Order: sequence, then C-alpha cells, then structure tokens
Amino acid sequence: MLRDIEIGLYSGSVYTKHRVDDPSEVLSLQGNVSMKEGKPFVHLHVSLAGHDFVAQGGHLFSGEVFMTIELVLRVFEPGLVRKPVGGVFWQMDRE
Repeated sequence: MLRDIEIGLYSGSVYTKHRVDDPSEVLSLQGNVSMKEGKPFVHLHVSLAGHDFVAQGGHLFSGEVFMTIELVLRVFEPGLVRKPVGGVFWQMDRE
C-alpha cells in the first residue's frame, strides 16, 4: 500500500496532478530508472485501488509505503540513459 500519494496525467504539454490522501492498494507499478543529466531519474506509472474499490492511476510523482510493498526489479546492462531531443521529452537509450 501507499499513502500521501500524488499522481498525474500528461495533457501533451503539462501534467495535471491529483492528491490521493487515503492509503491505497498498489494494483500495478511499472516504469524504469534511467540516468538523466548524470543523476538517477525515476519514471513510474501506477494503478491504485482505494477503500471504495475504485481504481485510479497515472504517473507516480510521490507516495510513501504504508504497511508493505512487493517489487521485482530488473537491471539492464548496459544501463538506460535519457538524452535531450528538444521540448519536454528526453529520448531513452542504452549507455
């Protein structure tokens, strides 16, 4: 579970962010950790279920583990790096 969650949806130019204050069950968590400008950059998508059994999701901007969370991580060799291509997006490539 996560609590104190902030998720967002991208409109094509900006993110619309939404706070989820109640602890929520993590249904799915997918994404990657790459290097961007020499620092780790986390890009995650999350699906959540609240106590009302309604699912919601989007880009995960923040959240705190509440109780426990099980994760499986896979390391890519070589690692992933993001390179500027203009505008908001950075292209992901192998080092």
